[in-house]
Amino acid sequence: MCSYSLFTARVDSDVDLVLVCETPSVLLDDLHWIHQFAEVVSAWHGDYGLVQSQHVQYQLDVEKMLLEVEFGITSTAWTAVSPPDVATCHCVLDGMRALYDPVGRLHILESACRILMTSDNL
Repeated sequence: MCSYSLFTARVDSDVDLVLVCETPSVLLDDLHWIHQFAEVVSAWHGDYGLVQSQHVQYQLDVEKMLLEVEFGITSTAWTAVSPPDVATCHCVLDGMRALYDPVGRLHILESACRILMTSDNL
């Protein structure tokens, strides 16, 4: 998981992105946006509770190199910190890199996860 952010990616590694949205249904109801990056070879949906994933396999070049991208789409509820969800914390602490976090939700979540995962309560 998160091998690209940890600089341990292999040729068969996928890219995991989590998109935290005010209105996730905008991205989930109309999937035309997935075609903006490269030629789509296949796409399928995954339901992970608060996170709904769109797995997309892209063809990157004429040599048929494929890249799978998992777009995890969720609401701001995923970033809740009172207390944070343990499964979410595993995801966050396993190499998450925030690319855009204008109000600091992911930074706060990461801090809360570090506290939770190092507490004696687990």
